[in-house]
Amino acid sequence: MKWIILVVLLFPEAYKGDDGVLITHNAGKELYFESFEDCVRHVNYEDHSEKLYKYAMSIYKDNEVKPIQGRNILCVPQKKDINI
Repeated sequence: MKWIILVVLLFPEAYKGDDGVLITHNAGKELYFESFEDCVRHVNYEDHSEKLYKYAMSIYKDNEVKPIQGRNILCVPQKKDINI
């Protein structure tokens, strides 16, 4: 099983849309992990969690409804039918 990174953002209750960003690439390379531990190690390495959060926030920069400050960065099993 492969593992991927999911950044979950918090939105006001009125928001109708995606509330998570799947991180599948880094610098043009696919970003998948062979184990949960490898994924967590990547997220916790130096400032990766801050970079992941900033990237996820940038996805919504032109959106009328902005995410509020709050985040969860999760390592989740990759599923072919995952649709965030």
